[in-house]
Amino acid sequence: MIGLEVAATAVGRGCSVTVIETAPRLVRADHVRAGIAFHFQSSVGRRINGSERVTSVELESGLEEVPCSSQPRLSIEF
Repeated sequence: MIGLEVAATAVGRGCSVTVIETAPRLVRADHVRAGIAFHFQSSVGRRINGSERVTSVELESGLEEVPCSSQPRLSIEF
């Protein structure tokens, strides 16, 4: 649950956040309203795309590719 609070805080600071979760559903409605995207009963597959940085990951099912930030923030002020 702490990870979801961190995700909600990141969204509140203007970041786009996607949570890939192996559990069937473990989320409160306020996390969805905050703008966090979820993929339940999923895990990252073998395909991780990008050469110098991760640009996307393919889910284990192989049916969907999830984009990743190509320009991470190296410092976040709280």
